[in-house]
Amino acid sequence: MHILLALWVSLAPLIVPRQELAVAAVGGHVYAIGGLTSSVALDSVERYDVRTNSWSFVASMPETVHHPAAVALGDSIYVIGGYRSIAFTPVADVYRYDVALDSWSRVADLPSARGALAAVAIDGKIYAVGGAPTFNDLLVYDPAIDQWMLLAPMPTGREHLAAVAVDGKLYVAGGRTSRNSSAFEMYDPATNRWTSLSPLPTARGGIAAAVLDNHIYVFGGEGNPASSTGVFAENESYDLATGTWASEPRMKRRDMESAQRRSDH
Repeated sequence: MHILLALWVSLAPLIVPRQELAVAAVGGHVYAIGGLTSSVALDSVERYDVRTNSWSFVASMPETVHHPAAVALGDSIYVIGGYRSIAFTPVADVYRYDVALDSWSRVADLPSARGALAAVAIDGKIYAVGGAPTFNDLLVYDPAIDQWMLLAPMPTGREHLAAVAVDGKLYVAGGRTSRNSSAFEMYDPATNRWTSLSPLPTARGGIAAAVLDNHIYVFGGEGNPASSTGVFAENESYDLATGTWASEPRMKRRDMESAQRRSDH
């Protein structure tokens, strides 16, 4: 039986309110990277200390970026793609943040520009999937040789998706193109093949996902016609042992979208 404390707890807020940011965790700290205010793309990076429940600034990115992907690998964070400006110009830039040195460096670009993608680390490599305008692409980056390689395309192309890694496999949930998607698919690097799984109960894009106790959780999202804010409070979990979805306690509050939401891609 899957038993968790059904409770949301409010923690210290970000120093700078932002949306469409990237997030990664290293060594007891959570990093909030780039994103948007109501009218400005950001280069600032904030670090959350789990022990003290407090935020502080670290070194800013070399460029402003929103809608990138971020993934932790060892003691580094890689920030991948995204959009450069309010005009939603996609970029192929990839930056590496050295946590110990608090410094940024440029690594190999993506093969082509894209934003609103997702990324995970598996066995020392980074897998970047989806995004606009590429949608179906799956790429792998090997930091040992600083090189990207194209892999088998994702069956259901989409952007604003979420991805997690479990037991050496990549799981991709939700997202959207012209409308929200409920697609839930798994990629096995050992075979370079995709498998379609039981769909996400609530189709949505602009989501977040995490893994805990052999369950994949999918949080929030955009494009809710039943809400005046246009966002979802849904929290749904996938049991990796049984292959089934369940509803979990809804998010505590529905974050209000800024005017930027009207021009979101």
